[in-house]
Amino acid sequence: MLRLFAAIALVSSLVYGGEHEYAGPVSLGPVHIDKPSLLSRVLSELGKPNLPSARSYCFESEDHKVFVWFDTLAHHDSLVGDVLIGGSANCLDHTVNAVPSESLLWKTRQGITVGSTVDDVLDAYGKPSSEEKVSGNSYWWIIHGAAPKPVKAAERGSSVLVYRGDSTDLRTAQFGVREGRVVWIFLSCNE
Repeated sequence: MLRLFAAIALVSSLVYGGEHEYAGPVSLGPVHIDKPSLLSRVLSELGKPNLPSARSYCFESEDHKVFVWFDTLAHHDSLVGDVLIGGSANCLDHTVNAVPSESLLWKTRQGITVGSTVDDVLDAYGKPSSEEKVSGNSYWWIIHGAAPKPVKAAERGSSVLVYRGDSTDLRTAQFGVREGRVVWIFLSCNE
């Protein structure tokens, strides 16, 4: 009977992919997805935004090389739930706040940032949960307010490395990749 149960468990894990622990990054700059990130703390590092009571915030470095947006948690607007950093403009429907370039030199705890190589990501976090190709209308959501036509598809990258945990873990990390380099990073602990 014990052998039968073990065989069923093995087959289930092969068929359904099994549950696994989250292996991706837990922070990007001042935003954490392994513990609460207070909106007030993140904003204190970036400066007062032009829209102080929004649920989404957009920032751009003064040298126009780094772009960040983040959203608050669905049911806790004092906590950050999602963050995306990239090398292309990523807010079309929000006021974008300019900040000193050094304010957006955000990296993961393992040193991964926009411009890192795919090998850097794999060395830091191991094999991703999945790798997805960017095609058609996929991944337009990385640009706030983007309809599929006004934004160049190249800004979305050509593939995405995705890190997820088991079904009870809300943490997700995604790395947009083009020509072997990271072009954007998204972290989330949101519903």
